[in-house]
Amino acid sequence: MLKNLEKRIRLLLIIPMMLLISMIGALSIYMNYDSMMSMANESINRNSTAFNDEVFGEKPQKENIKGSDPKPEDAGARQKNSGTLYEISVESGEITYQSIDNDDAASTALSLANGNERDGMYKGYFYRLQKTGNKSYTIKLLRNEDLYNRFYRSFLIVMIIMIVGILLLAAVAFALSKTIIKPVAENEEKQRRFISDTSHELKTPLAVIAVNADMQEAETGKTKWLTYIQNETESMEKLISRLLLLSASENKDISNYSTFDISAKSEMCVSAFEAMAYEKGVSIISAVTPD
Repeated sequence: MLKNLEKRIRLLLIIPMMLLISMIGALSIYMNYDSMMSMANESINRNSTAFNDEVFGEKPQKENIKGSDPKPEDAGARQKNSGTLYEISVESGEITYQSIDNDDAASTALSLANGNERDGMYKGYFYRLQKTGNKSYTIKLLRNEDLYNRFYRSFLIVMIIMIVGILLLAAVAFALSKTIIKPVAENEEKQRRFISDTSHELKTPLAVIAVNADMQEAETGKTKWLTYIQNETESMEKLISRLLLLSASENKDISNYSTFDISAKSEMCVSAFEAMAYEKGVSIISAVTPD
């Protein structure tokens, strides 16, 4: 019983705190994800603006200093701190435009075109999906290793903190449950010791009564009154043995069943009160069907 009570106390301590830690961890991961997505969308917008200016706008003429040639720029992808942007158009499951040839980005875009999410993270890319027609989509993929790794580092840190917190909580709950259950265990131990001591003390006088009843039966023969004494003595001895058994096996599963003659037990219970009834002039009438 005490072990079950201790387990319940641990569960009552651990489950609410685990839920609280999980909620805090999930909130932290969501906030981190939202922050990363905001930064990724800002980077996509910045790269898209630069891309459109280069492709559709007029490039300002720069003065050639000391005869140096201007360095050519790639209009399909920009390698900056903001990452590399791929813009891909998909129509009816086929790619119709790709700002830069990249098989990985192309396969990723085709996978995303079949989904319903408008933005998010997928296979190392931050993406934004825009539906431009019935079966046509424009997909912007941002490859930013730094931003992607920052998200997963923070995700791992949150998960490690959650696991460590749950383990510490389990240790605290284990120790606290021991402290809470200690007074109950001490009281039950005292009660068990009292029952054991009392049962042992009662065994001696019962043994004396049983011996005297047997000696009296040997001298005068078996009588109804001696039978009552012997039956009650035997019942008390069985009761004491059961008390000792229950005291010794508090935390054990006792499942020993046996059949007994209920009619004989009923007659024994009635006969135990015949002497008292006789002294008070009371008649006891019983009708017990033999088993």
